[in-house]
Amino acid sequence: MIHWHVLGAGAIGGLFAARLTHLGHTVTLLSRASGRSLRTLTYVADGAEEALEFVVQGPDTQEPIDHLLVATKSYDVEPAIESIAHRLRKGTDLVLLCNGMGYHQRVANRYPNQRIIAGTTTAGCSSPTPDRRILAGTGETRMGSINGERQKPAWFESLERASWHCQWVEDISPLLLKKLAINAVINPLTALWDIPNGALMGGAMEVTFQRALNEVCTRLEWAGFHALASELPAAVTRVIQDTAANTSSMRSDWRKHGKTEVDAILGYLLEEMGSTTEAPSQTTAQTTPLAGSALAGSETLSAPKSQLPTEEPMETAAAQPAPSRSAAKSFQAPPPETPLLTEALNALRNGATNPAMRRARPQPQC
Repeated sequence: MIHWHVLGAGAIGGLFAARLTHLGHTVTLLSRASGRSLRTLTYVADGAEEALEFVVQGPDTQEPIDHLLVATKSYDVEPAIESIAHRLRKGTDLVLLCNGMGYHQRVANRYPNQRIIAGTTTAGCSSPTPDRRILAGTGETRMGSINGERQKPAWFESLERASWHCQWVEDISPLLLKKLAINAVINPLTALWDIPNGALMGGAMEVTFQRALNEVCTRLEWAGFHALASELPAAVTRVIQDTAANTSSMRSDWRKHGKTEVDAILGYLLEEMGSTTEAPSQTTAQTTPLAGSALAGSETLSAPKSQLPTEEPMETAAAQPAPSRSAAKSFQAPPPETPLLTEALNALRNGATNPAMRRARPQPQC
């Protein structure tokens, strides 16, 4: 029996606490508050309710941790792990199931004696109250190592047998980048204009949406990710159609006047990718034209699969062979200009620290 400790028992962390419990694993929740307590989470799916009770431990606990699932907001990943670092042992598995990128490698560098595993999921779950979780779709989950051994750990076999579709991939980076690119198009716009995902297409936001999509594709092209830039318009369209009535996680955070994950999403795309990301060499990567107009003629938005305001399930294609990492592209050319995305990044950053600027946002293009 595997004993899991979960950092961040929000929507996704709470969901996976239940999933691991149902697989026969022991699950302990980790809290910022000192001491030990019990916490009951109620799960609602298809009209049925289930209550599960978990032991909760504070940062003052000394019991070693062998398997840690981190499902916090991206900006909390590193300080949250640091708060329980004294409990990690050599060989502890750290599974990071969070949005964005950039922090994965920093965690791997900070904890070289631990195996760092990244995950991405399309599961739908919301938390209308601190102890209530509304399930909105099983989705698909994929995991893979960031450092060290690429082979799946023994405990993963039980996850593979689960009914909620969990898969191990040898190179998780392409899937993380694809999810980030989709989030970079959808989340900032829905947050700043306070609209559901489906409002991005076919209405007043169409031109602005197309500009954002083109800027993300251009940035990916510059960094050498030509195939992803080519397939991104269709992937974003599918996600918007499948989650038309849903509220993005960034919009939800923005509405609560809370800090958003914009730094790990747009910040990574505009400020870190390229300087820290190895791209396929020009000799092995297939160059494809920018797909700024690829959404022309796309189908009308389908009926939403869920009316629940959940974090949008991100489109994740079947695991593809990773781009060649044998030779990093030389980034001699300056990065392409991204005026709309840069303005959105600044507006979300400024609004997070200055309430008077929360309504600042790029002007929609007509």
